[in-house]
This record gives sequence, C-alpha cells and structure tokens, in this order.
Amino acid sequence: MTATGPGAAQPGQRRPSTVKRLLIMLILVGVVLFLIFGFGAFHTIMIGKFLATLKNPPQTVATMVAAKTSFQPR
Repeated sequence: MTATGPGAAQPGQRRPSTVKRLLIMLILVGVVLFLIFGFGAFHTIMIGKFLATLKNPPQTVATMVAAKTSFQPR
C-alpha cells in the first residue's frame, strides 16, 4: 500500500524526519514565547527606569500664625 496525496513522498524524495520537524517546531515556539515574555520583562524594566528618574514636584504649603482668641458663638 502506498500513500498518495499532497503529504506523500514522491519516488526518489525523502520526507523530513519527524525529529527534525519537531526540533524546528520547538525552536519556533521557543522564539515566540521569548518574544512575548521578553517584551513583557523589557517593558517592566523600562517603566521602572523611567519612574526612577521622576522627581516629586515641590509641594505648596499654606501657613499662618496661630493666635489665641476667645470663642464667641454667633
């Protein structure tokens, strides 16, 4: 029994081995995961560096001299 169809090996041609295809798939999945999680880590580090350079703006404080007065209800 011989296989026919688009995935069948033609006479004189070898199909790529399963191990080779598995390694290519694992490498591609590893690259995609590295890009996803690597970007997340890079994003977190860059935001941390940016926030570290920010300074608190000067705070406005209103002051007044305290004086002793007697309480007079209206």
